[in-house]
Amino acid sequence: MDSEHRHELKRNDLALWLAEAPKHIKNTPAYLKTHWFEAICVVLIIVGIGMWLFRDTQQIVVQDLASQVKLTNLYQQQIMDKIAAARGNEIAGFLNNADDITSVADTVKLDSIAALALIKAGDALRSDLHYKKGVINENNLKTQIAEAKGKYEAALAKAGSDKTIEALAKFGVAICSEEVRDFDSAEAQYKDIANNPEYKSNFVSKIAEQRLSLLADARVKYTFKKVAPTVKENAKEAAKPAEAAAEKK
Repeated sequence: MDSEHRHELKRNDLALWLAEAPKHIKNTPAYLKTHWFEAICVVLIIVGIGMWLFRDTQQIVVQDLASQVKLTNLYQQQIMDKIAAARGNEIAGFLNNADDITSVADTVKLDSIAALALIKAGDALRSDLHYKKGVINENNLKTQIAEAKGKYEAALAKAGSDKTIEALAKFGVAICSEEVRDFDSAEAQYKDIANNPEYKSNFVSKIAEQRLSLLADARVKYTFKKVAPTVKENAKEAAKPAEAAAEKK
């Protein structure tokens, strides 16, 4: 049987079914009356599937709402810690904040919410370095910045079609490069954000342009020399030998 013949048979079957359709519709009540048990079972199965899907969806929504509340509280705590640290208070909460945010992000079903949480976790790791008092060991700095960069990269993988979150994640990666003095990578990454037409409508593009304008100054290495002693300090140093001789006598 050739393809044209098969096609002709299919058209005949369709025409026959359409011609008989009113008859089938007319006989539907009688069919349901005869096969009422099977019909009820089919309806119950369909309703059951619908309710199961609805319950599963509702459960996801409720879980994500609870996670969003937790995340909002953690974001607020991060802001309060920054304010306290800026006032000179010793803050040890940024690392805990990053861990707590990451833990909640792992429970979130919506990728956009999880991505934003991971960005905030990366910010907390960097804030710990920015507000920490004293000299920071270079190895510790590199390790912590690498961890923050990992958060931003994980957020980028979850950003999906949300261009603002995508740009924020890329900006986080770029600023991590800058903070370990990998200025070439940072410049390329900032340019990628600033020149991307998909980001022109959000604020991240403007921030990337600002960072680009500051990179030239950031590349300069400054050497701090010892401050020259004042006249008063010179006089004190000159008087020390005479004071020592007087003590011997």
